[in-house]
Amino acid sequence: MALPMKGGKKVATGYRIPPDISKKLDAIIVAKEYSNRAEIITTALRFWLDNRDKTSKDQVIEWLRSDAGEQYIEAIMKRIAEKTK
Repeated sequence: MALPMKGGKKVATGYRIPPDISKKLDAIIVAKEYSNRAEIITTALRFWLDNRDKTSKDQVIEWLRSDAGEQYIEAIMKRIAEKTK
């Protein structure tokens, strides 16, 4: 997954990753979800920065309004309807 370049040239930084996180990142790369650790970390940081000011309630409401949330609600309603037959 290639990330769009935001903000121009990238800046180098250093970070030591705990072994458990390193193993999880490597598994993501092996699964070909991302090409390298930098892409994963950049995506995670962007997500965190974009969402850190939202409350949990706001995030849940936003998700429920999404296509995935709508499908989830429809599945629950279908299960309820089947139980009441």
